[in-house]
Amino acid sequence: VRLLRARSAAVLGHDWAGLAATVAPGADGTASGLAVRLAGIELATWSYQVQQMTAGPRPGQQTVQVLLSYRLPADPAASPPATARRLMVLSPDPARAGEMLLSAERPVGAWLPWDVAPVLAHSARDAAVLDVQGSPADPTDPAGPADADRLLGMAQRAAAAVTAVWGTGWRQSPVVVLAGSADDLAHLTGRTPASVAGLVAVTTADRVFVDMPAYLALSAAGRQVLLSHEVTHLATGAATDPGVPQWLEEGFADYVGFLGSGIDVRTAAGGLLSAVRAGRLPAALPPDAAFSAGGEVTADAYAGAWLACRLLAADRGQAVLVAVYRATSAGREPPAANADAALRAVTGQGTAAWTARWRAWLTPLAAQAWSASSAVAS
Repeated sequence: VRLLRARSAAVLGHDWAGLAATVAPGADGTASGLAVRLAGIELATWSYQVQQMTAGPRPGQQTVQVLLSYRLPADPAASPPATARRLMVLSPDPARAGEMLLSAERPVGAWLPWDVAPVLAHSARDAAVLDVQGSPADPTDPAGPADADRLLGMAQRAAAAVTAVWGTGWRQSPVVVLAGSADDLAHLTGRTPASVAGLVAVTTADRVFVDMPAYLALSAAGRQVLLSHEVTHLATGAATDPGVPQWLEEGFADYVGFLGSGIDVRTAAGGLLSAVRAGRLPAALPPDAAFSAGGEVTADAYAGAWLACRLLAADRGQAVLVAVYRATSAGREPPAANADAALRAVTGQGTAAWTARWRAWLTPLAAQAWSASSAVAS
């Protein structure tokens, strides 16, 4: 479709007059307002692929479902482009016979950042931040990030931390999208508001989306832990990997996130360790359901998963933990079976044996955590 090629060329060239020439009189805001919303962002590629075309809804019009593919400068050329499905209504151009103009456009599934608000991009060689909050960050917050530029630096540190553990076999240039609310977070990730309830961030195959009001409520150290956790998911491909149980997926991400954070074990896992001190030792590793957004997501589940990964790394070495994760991800059985097979192959002991060791370790760890904090207090 010539119209789509013309829009692609106009977007890439920041030719806003040319882009306006592709829009029908009276078009909706999504179709007509793209120039304003993209003015603050640089794009490396932008193209449409027609997937389906039907007549209507009015005589002479066509409804076209397209796949929009694009890359930012921070997106590696070797990685697949970011994609989004769009539904467009094309109308006859009253001034040119046989030509079409765009009358309406809407997302199918996840919204694009510029569907929410005009985008302000903050970029570096190894990270990018797309700010779609619609309002400035809190200037009275001295702990940061007080603005997207500061969060860009945190994204760079997160990428370095992930590479130090996971290695270089991932994109190494995270793109972080700053949402202004939980509702925006849901729209941007193609989820329902209930499914992101209680979440500060969501990572997809190629983006990290952050609910900035919730993020700014964290401590400075907690923000870096959270961002490093999410970038770990980006590196491991967690969003598109059904073969890893949640305790390993989330525990590994927390393992990377907490490294070098200065946050002690009592602060990070106090609820779980308090229960252990009271004699309530968990019977098993946290089940997948304990991590379901909008459900009974518990801090104890994340803490237990983190401590399981921390035990494995402390006992056998960080490289062994990484090897277990990679072997689990490569499995083709249900997640629990993949993890058990990976543990047996890499460590010689399966899930049951490691669970027993984890349960036995929690009691002295809890005692040590309270003893250490008491010593500091005195």
